[in-house]
Amino acid sequence: MSKAKISPPIVYSYIRFSTPEQSHGDSERRQLDKAKAWAAKNGYLLDNTRELADRGFSGYRGTHRSKGALGRFLSEVTAGKIPRGSILLVENIDRLSREGAVSTIRNIIGKLWDNDITLQTLSPEESYPPGSDNSPSFIALFFYLQRAQNESQIKSERGRDTWQEKRNKARSEGKLITRRVPSWLSLENNNTPKIIPEALEAISLIFELKLKDFGVGRIVGILNERKLWSPPPRRNQKTTGWRISYVHKLLKSRELLGEYQPHRHIEGENGRRKREPDGEPILNYYPIAITPEVFYSVQEKLKKNRGKGGRNGKVSNLFTHLVKCAYCGGPMRYVNKGSGPKGGSYLVCDLAARKIKCKRRSFRYDELEHTILENSCQLRPDAVLAKLSDKDEETHFLRTKLTGIVEEMSDIEKRINNLEDQIETTQNRERRKKYETRIVDLEQKLKEKAKDKHKVDGKLQELSIDNLSFTSWKNNLQFLMKQLHSVEVREATRAHLQEFIERIDVYSHGFLEEYSNEKAMKLRLDASKRPHTLFNKGKYKTAGALSPSDKAEVVYRNSVEDIEPYLIEVITQVKGSSLNESDFQFIRWVIKRRMSRHGRFVRVHFKTGRVIDLAPPNSIADGHILEQDKAYSFTIASINKLQKQWKKSKSNKGGLNTI
Repeated sequence: MSKAKISPPIVYSYIRFSTPEQSHGDSERRQLDKAKAWAAKNGYLLDNTRELADRGFSGYRGTHRSKGALGRFLSEVTAGKIPRGSILLVENIDRLSREGAVSTIRNIIGKLWDNDITLQTLSPEESYPPGSDNSPSFIALFFYLQRAQNESQIKSERGRDTWQEKRNKARSEGKLITRRVPSWLSLENNNTPKIIPEALEAISLIFELKLKDFGVGRIVGILNERKLWSPPPRRNQKTTGWRISYVHKLLKSRELLGEYQPHRHIEGENGRRKREPDGEPILNYYPIAITPEVFYSVQEKLKKNRGKGGRNGKVSNLFTHLVKCAYCGGPMRYVNKGSGPKGGSYLVCDLAARKIKCKRRSFRYDELEHTILENSCQLRPDAVLAKLSDKDEETHFLRTKLTGIVEEMSDIEKRINNLEDQIETTQNRERRKKYETRIVDLEQKLKEKAKDKHKVDGKLQELSIDNLSFTSWKNNLQFLMKQLHSVEVREATRAHLQEFIERIDVYSHGFLEEYSNEKAMKLRLDASKRPHTLFNKGKYKTAGALSPSDKAEVVYRNSVEDIEPYLIEVITQVKGSSLNESDFQFIRWVIKRRMSRHGRFVRVHFKTGRVIDLAPPNSIADGHILEQDKAYSFTIASINKLQKQWKKSKSNKGGLNTI
């Protein structure tokens, strides 16, 4: 049953203006005063419990209806929260909508009429109650709505043409499109942008700290502590100072390279407008604040750190983002268990800690740190410490420059690919010609960058020939390791390690998957298909005469020979004769022991392409060790020592299965 009409009706005044700048003018006050005067003249009650004002919402695009106060009011109307018989008052019809007659009648006026709401305009003063769609006034309303849309369409096209002309002049004559420039710039009298000196100092410090792998939070703290230039406060904010969001913005801003990327609005899905780049960036639009080498080096760091969390200021782990679980490929988490017999710092698979797909196995962090630092020939202790030698300063500079060049080359290649895609989709000959010219320019720039890369590679190769003796390098390393209690030194060491290490795979329980019995049995051929002899109790048997248990032993014997060929060769040389059954039992024991924490090791992938295995001092795993001439030699655990442990284990409960 419908509600009875109220008397007198409640009047709801709707106010809208399309640009935020109009809020500082007289538009809102004028519309409100007119609404109050009309309600008082007619003896109606003007509702003041709802704010029906859309400030800066477009009536042409319909955003006031989809996101604004008018949309919320219409939802209340259809929900029955607005009393039937009420009046919606607007200054004139184009305040209500500029979407066109059909859209406005269907989406706004129709909903009002369906719920017994009257539309009232003040200029002209005309009432449109439900059922007036057959009256002469409705025909006039239809033309008013259509005219409002046409006017907005003409303004939109003129504005679009004006902005396009400004963009064309910016490309051809270098003229500014707008006086709005980044906050680190100021405009001279002739509209020429100039870098604020204090701002340049702050921006340079931001990039310098980021290259040293400082987190954005720490950078903000340093900037505010030093009281350097800071960006002006946001609208409606009184406090100044650096913010994390603004530092993030600067680190990625190509405006610092002097570029300006024009944009335009296009119709997207569901009729919504979206912003997209309009052509290629305009080069040298702004003065350059950061060199391309530094900018692109920072982009490479940001790319590697994306989605990997922030810094806590302690720098506990020198290998953040480098260490991976060798069994599942997931990241390793640093865990500090405090002091005590079971305390200490460990690396644990993050997926295992979250109980996703891996088993929780830990690796002592201090073992990892010492093992890698003492066996990384590319580590330059002097480059980390505060007093850098001229050679180390040059090496650091060249590495930064090389990273920037490589990243810039990648960016140029992406631009060329984008232009090629645009050539395929456009039918305009002039535009195709411009794209092709731009591609030629970019390809020439790519060749120049390739030459620069070759030169830097050559200089780095020359500097990599270290004249220091191994003893001097070792002394410098020991001095560096004594300084690792300092947060700054640890921060610099971590950044330096990331310059030459690509990844570190942590085998906390040795070759756990590769050497498992179950996997070995599946991978090997069946004994009946692979002729083999088995030495058992002093006699040899052929494969065809083997029992099922003997066949399993043959398969395992084959696995042993494939898995431990180097160990078999060493034992054979030590004995001076072929292996017997006892020797194979020993090897089997060694394999099982290496599939535990006793066989832990790490596999280091260097950016040069070299891959080495490093085993901590107390591990029985095979590995490499850095020798006097800074070359790596392959080592295995002492056979005699292992055999003593094995013989001792035979007397324990559990026999050969004891680890």
